[in-house]
Amino acid sequence: MPGQKRKYNVRFPPGRIKKIMQKDTEVGRIAMAVPVIIARALEMFLKSLLTKTCLITQAKFNNIVSVAHMKQCIESEKLFHFLKDLAEGATSTATQKDNQGLSVWPPIHRSQRSTSAYNVDFPAAHLFCSHVIRLWSDSTKQNKKKKQDKNSVHNSLHQSVFGQ
Repeated sequence: MPGQKRKYNVRFPPGRIKKIMQKDTEVGRIAMAVPVIIARALEMFLKSLLTKTCLITQAKFNNIVSVAHMKQCIESEKLFHFLKDLAEGATSTATQKDNQGLSVWPPIHRSQRSTSAYNVDFPAAHLFCSHVIRLWSDSTKQNKKKKQDKNSVHNSLHQSVFGQ
């Protein structure tokens, strides 16, 4: 039925992603599937980032993931090089907090009513999503300015994602 609302199996709310995307003045209408696809891509990206960060944490025989572990992961993996500036900004803030004795990420307090991703506020995830979407839209704007054909855009995106 066309009027029936669909529920998608994603961890990040597509409505919130759509609002972040629409903050850009150049973005017009957005198809229904786009925020769902971006939510799934974001979920896969964060899973990769956190898995590799956890491997670094375990290699150092630590039980707590710190900002330093995440920074090391970003610097060691080519896939995450676009986050270097963001990591250095977070590291300077973390260094200031480290002097105060707060070396780990602040805990996320969830409401007692529900643990659904749709009902929980994710300020860090929201900030990260907005940075990723902004970086993606900036690269899209650069591609439009250069007026590259479809093959060269595909090749440049493939190179930026897979580093080949």
